[in-house]
Amino acid sequence: SRKSVTWRLPEKPANDWFDAAARKAAQARSVPRTRIAPPPSIDVEFADDALRQFVETNGLSAYAAAILGVADSLDDLVEATDEDVDELAAETGMPKLKQRKFKRALAGLRGDSA
Repeated sequence: SRKSVTWRLPEKPANDWFDAAARKAAQARSVPRTRIAPPPSIDVEFADDALRQFVETNGLSAYAAAILGVADSLDDLVEATDEDVDELAAETGMPKLKQRKFKRALAGLRGDSA
């Protein structure tokens, strides 16, 4: 008479890799994230209403005082070079993405294709 033999592999939970991934994701979520806030907004008086509108429209109110240090009017700001913007960004701690948006908005004022 023949004996039937059944081969079995060691039992592993079917979702072992999933549990490991879930634990890793939970650890990543528990690490506190540090956000860098823009400098506080400073109440400044604009002599040029078009410049004020440009600053507010492009979300640059936190950097208004620094922008006024570079340009008194929108026409002056249009003359600012990318190097001027880089310098202003470095002095104020402007985040890279905000700096790119600022440059893109200036290019739009100049009529450059950006």
